[in-house]
Amino acid sequence: MMANDDINVNEIFYKSDDFNIQCYILQKEYKKENSDKKPVIIYCRGGNSKYGEITSKQPKLYCGDMIRNNHIVYAINYRGGGKSEGIDEFGGSEVIDIINLYDVIKKNKICDLDNIIIYGLSRGCMEALLVASKVNWVKSIILNCGVYNLLEHIEWRKDMADLLRNKYKLSDKELTKRSPKYTITRINKNINILILHGQKDTKIQAMDALKLYNKCVKHNIKAKLIIYPEGEHCLTDIYREVRNDISNWLKN
Repeated sequence: MMANDDINVNEIFYKSDDFNIQCYILQKEYKKENSDKKPVIIYCRGGNSKYGEITSKQPKLYCGDMIRNNHIVYAINYRGGGKSEGIDEFGGSEVIDIINLYDVIKKNKICDLDNIIIYGLSRGCMEALLVASKVNWVKSIILNCGVYNLLEHIEWRKDMADLLRNKYKLSDKELTKRSPKYTITRINKNINILILHGQKDTKIQAMDALKLYNKCVKHNIKAKLIIYPEGEHCLTDIYREVRNDISNWLKN
């Protein structure tokens, strides 16, 4: 275990299907007499395969304030990324890696299993909503600059069309199955969703976030949308403001 600032980082590996999956656990150091249950954040990374893979630093950037406010973060490299075995399928079987993480979390006696939040970043927003459409243990979801309609997205970004069509061999049917525009109607209506996006995002259109929010409203899914006029992709350029908005949302 390594201490960096006031956050402890522990690297573990767990089994998902037949693969060893890499996971970082980030938390404050608690005294033994502090037995209060802590809320959990499952951090779903962006990128694909090795691109955007998690190091111990990335979750601190996006979840540091939440860790200092007593949340425990589990950040995994999906199969095919980082030190994890297997092949990334971009919304395919690696979703199981996130779902199987729940069994790991259950073994940590300090985790509050009634307060599990999924934080999705970019492509991770798709992963977060796919998980929430399949399980009943997610309480809240934070979506940071996600892509919500892959078919529309590849029309807008030709490099992503090449990636998803040629590398991942995804048909229109598979792209639709992965797209939150369609999967979000299958999530539990009691889940609270915070949708964040930057108006200056050049990788994923802010309009995607607005369309997802409107879909939530139409289907009585509890959601809040914040569009940052000066925000770029992943909002790292204005992250002090973003952290405050996330903190206020979590308190409420």
